[in-house]
Amino acid sequence: MVNKKIESDKGVIVKTEDILKNSIVNINKYSDQEIIISTKSNEKALLVLSDYYYPGWSVIVDDAVAEIIQTSLNMRAVALAAGCHIVKFIYKEF
Repeated sequence: MVNKKIESDKGVIVKTEDILKNSIVNINKYSDQEIIISTKSNEKALLVLSDYYYPGWSVIVDDAVAEIIQTSLNMRAVALAAGCHIVKFIYKEF
C-alpha cells in the first residue's frame, strides 16, 4: 500500500519511498474470478495488485462499488481511505 500517487497519462506512478509503514494487507481468497483482501492503514492508501489490468474486473470496497485504477505498469489498483477495509476484486466475462 502506498500513501501517494502521481497521476500521469499512462496511469499511476508509485515510488518506493511512498510505501506505508505499519499497514496490514491480508489476502483472504485468491481465485481466477475473485480476490478478497482485508486491509488496515492509518492513512489513505493505494492498494496495488501485481496482476495485470484487464477488462471484466470490478472492485467493491466495504460493499460499495469502487473504481479500478490502471497503474503505469498495467496493474490493478484501488484507492482506500484510512481505516480497515474488505476489498473484493471480481471478474465477470464481458
